[in-house]
Amino acid sequence: MQLYPSENHVHTAGNDLQSGDLPSHRACSLTSLAAIRPIMTEDILVVTKLSKVEYDMQKYGLSEKELLGLYNEGGEDPERIFESHRRQSEGRRTLASLFSPDQIVSREAVTSQLADRAGLVIAFGGDNHFQHVSHFITGDTPLLGVNSDPLTSHGALLQDDASRVAEVLRALSKAEYLLEPWTRLTLSVDGKEYPQATADIFFGEQERVLISRYTLEHLRPNEAGELVALAPQVEQKCSGLLVATGAGSSGWFRTAARGTSEFAEIFAPCEVQARYAATEISPTVQSNHPEMFFGELHYGDVLRLVSLNRSNGIASIDSLITAPFARGQVAELSLSPKPLLIARPI
Repeated sequence: MQLYPSENHVHTAGNDLQSGDLPSHRACSLTSLAAIRPIMTEDILVVTKLSKVEYDMQKYGLSEKELLGLYNEGGEDPERIFESHRRQSEGRRTLASLFSPDQIVSREAVTSQLADRAGLVIAFGGDNHFQHVSHFITGDTPLLGVNSDPLTSHGALLQDDASRVAEVLRALSKAEYLLEPWTRLTLSVDGKEYPQATADIFFGEQERVLISRYTLEHLRPNEAGELVALAPQVEQKCSGLLVATGAGSSGWFRTAARGTSEFAEIFAPCEVQARYAATEISPTVQSNHPEMFFGELHYGDVLRLVSLNRSNGIASIDSLITAPFARGQVAELSLSPKPLLIARPI
């Protein structure tokens, strides 16, 4: 398993733990911080989100009774939705009993300044919320995902669940946790930098019924450190190019890369690589370099795209942040030199 330069193992509670000790279904290499220190409750920032019920009440301006009628009319399962709402509300009440009010902020109120000042950030929600919160971490603050309702949310990217918050806090205060360095992606469009992606970045037309057009170069440093193209620049027509880290390899990317067994495999979020796939390639495309439809991005590589989109080209970061990628604009993507540190209680 490839590591970031100089990162080999982690010290925790006086013991050396190798990647095989990681209590995870996807083994990760471990970052070598000088030491893992106890994280006290008062140093933690918690970022919460609204339940679907709360979100829909705000969006539509409806009462709970009116919303119940709306769900029934739409063929949704209101009992399941409201039960989830009650569980999430109870979870937030538990948080309120453990943290001071100024330590708990909403999804809409979190900032990079708040996140970077904290000793640790807890994203209390699901996978989408976890990715949203990760975009605000620009320094070395660890992130921990807590599933606010594991009965209805799979939480593939999360480390724990709402029923164990008090136990998690005790483990953190005793330095009984590991830090996993998750690979992130950096993106610039015409020189403008965007928040780092945790799972994936999509390039294409915003309306996916339209064909996406772009030129693609995969550059890699040679022995002299100069970026050289692995193949000549190619033009591609497809439904868009998708680039994923290990954290994104079990989601959209796995479907997009189906039919290419090597690239469709799930890989660990801390593996220092990313993979890209041209989705739904046009059958009229005749390419002298079909190897450029699917590829692996290594540390130091640069993926350079020039948009040939004719309508509303975009680059989408984790399906949450949209950057314009109009005709003629140049996008460059690479592996971030700074991983996202994920705290995993043990």
